[in-house]
This record gives sequence, C-alpha cells and structure tokens, in this order.
Amino acid sequence: MPYDVPSWLPDVLMALVKAAGEPAPVKKTVRNTLGEFRRTHEEGGLAEVKKLLTSDQRDAIQDVSSPATHFV
Repeated sequence: MPYDVPSWLPDVLMALVKAAGEPAPVKKTVRNTLGEFRRTHEEGGLAEVKKLLTSDQRDAIQDVSSPATHFV
C-alpha cells in the first residue's frame, strides 16, 4: 500500500533530512519529497506515522519540508 509506513522508513526519512543541507538540486528534491510525505501521511493524522516517528523526527521533517518564514 502506498501509505504504509514500514519500520525502516524513519531511518530513510532522517537520511533525507541530513541531505537537505546539500546544494541544489538535492536540497529541492529532498524538500519536495518530504513535503509530499507530510501531505500524504502526517497531515491526514495517520496514527501509524505518530507511532513510528518521534516528535523530534516529525519536527525535523517539518523544518526541512516547510518553506522558511521570515519575520521583519
């Protein structure tokens, strides 16, 4: 199933978070990939995601996949 969250996925997602510091086009690809993951998995409130990811992992994914906000 496309929305399953296998036990190995958190490690893969964290590897992507680390790769987000790379230059383009890697950074953009990672941001888009993690954004799509959030859209399809986390925003739907899937309990499976919350069981497998720690709050720190969820925060890291959100930080990378969300556009930066600037306050003036």
